[in-house]
Amino acid sequence: MQRLSIHLCLTLGALLLSFAAPALARAELGPFSADENPWIVASDEVSEGDKYLFRAATISINGTHDGDLFTWAPTLSVRGTITGDLFGGANSVSIDGTVQDSTRIFAQTFDLQGRIEGDLIIFAASVTIMEGAEVTGRLHVATTKLIMDGAIGGEMIVAAGEADIDGTIAGDARIKADKLNVGETMRIEGDLRYEARTGLPDDIASHVGGELIEIDDPDDDKEESAEEGGFSLRSMLTWAYWPVAAFILGTIGFLIGRRRAISPLERLDREGLTAFAVGIISLPVLIVLSVMAIVLVLTIPVGIIGLLLLIVITYVGKLPFAAWLGRTLLRRLGMKEAHTLVALGFGLLLCYLSFLIPYIGLICWALVTCTGAGSIVLAIARGQEPQEE
Repeated sequence: MQRLSIHLCLTLGALLLSFAAPALARAELGPFSADENPWIVASDEVSEGDKYLFRAATISINGTHDGDLFTWAPTLSVRGTITGDLFGGANSVSIDGTVQDSTRIFAQTFDLQGRIEGDLIIFAASVTIMEGAEVTGRLHVATTKLIMDGAIGGEMIVAAGEADIDGTIAGDARIKADKLNVGETMRIEGDLRYEARTGLPDDIASHVGGELIEIDDPDDDKEESAEEGGFSLRSMLTWAYWPVAAFILGTIGFLIGRRRAISPLERLDREGLTAFAVGIISLPVLIVLSVMAIVLVLTIPVGIIGLLLLIVITYVGKLPFAAWLGRTLLRRLGMKEAHTLVALGFGLLLCYLSFLIPYIGLICWALVTCTGAGSIVLAIARGQEPQEE
């Protein structure tokens, strides 16, 4: 189950954002649409254009949505047609209709009875692909429970606690599961690479058109991804978890205290170098004081609190800097009225991409963390409400 930790953390993050939908629905999110009412496309209606929707109620596509759909809501239902991409986060997602492009889903439960004309990537607690359902492209699944009775047009990659496979896969299949159950009608046209605690049926070879390979080395996937250029689903998820979690945390913090949350950004506008100096001094000082408090024994609780505070500041410190960076760059690109959350998302993406650069990434991390933490300290020390420029 340890191999599922990253996937489950992503799912948890998506669920937290779904549960935060009521607060998001009360926010003005610039180019995004936020409302507490359901968003429904009736069976005889056509919705045109790309949509970015935050909802505290159901999103239901019974007719046709002509464009991409990016959404967070408690419930997402597609009984009609989406002509573009679908990126959805919800407690429950059901697709009985058609998505004519790739689909990315974060959910607690996911049910597919329709057709996806592209790739499907799912992070969910429970995934069911029913008989008659079809994915024309690749299928990537991270879940605790998978039931796959449909048809996959490309390769299938699965990381699951329990996987029941009884459908057809046109390409290769790579399955890691604590418990793997194979149905009588399962058919894999390509190779099957698997790792499971349970044994497979004696006639499993008759269900596989290519090679049957049991994964014995836990680093086998890493070696394969290195041969393919270093990219793997796991490495992508490992990287994506942190900016997504940071954005969720920043969003919640902004919605709780909007004006005070902007104060560190104002400090960066006015005292950027000072904020960096304060951060680079205060963080080591906090480390030293915390360690000294632990060494003195009697003040161990104070030292522990200091170290916990250090961890929080180190992580949260990225948020004001990322929001400030995103807002500054978006203004230079002509988006003077860009919302703070849009700027935060853009800035976090740039920051975390810079962290990937060998050697330089460590310097970027220190710069971002120290400057952001310093801006928070300055905002608290000044004790001022942000002022309008």
